[in-house]
Amino acid sequence: MRPVLVRRTRYSTVENTRSIMLINRDDRRLLLELSYSASGTLRDVSWQWVELTGIPKTELEKLEEYAESLRKARERLLENRYFLCSAVT
Repeated sequence: MRPVLVRRTRYSTVENTRSIMLINRDDRRLLLELSYSASGTLRDVSWQWVELTGIPKTELEKLEEYAESLRKARERLLENRYFLCSAVT
C-alpha cells in the first residue's frame, strides 16, 4: 500500500484539534505533527499545546459547526461499523 501524502497548513491542524477538543470537552490538548519524506523517512516532529481559551467568538462559532459535522461523521462511521459486525455474526 502506498502512503498518502497530505499537505496541511498549521492553521488547519490547529482548527481541527480545537474542533475535536470541543467534541471531547477538553480544555487543552497536545498537537503532535510528524512529517515524512516521499520515501517514508521521518523528517520532522513538531508539537504544541492547543487551548480553547482566547478564541474569538466568531471563530468559536465556526469551530462548533465543524465539530458538529465531525461528531455526526463519527456517529455514521460507528453505525456502519456496527452494521458490518452485526451482518457478519
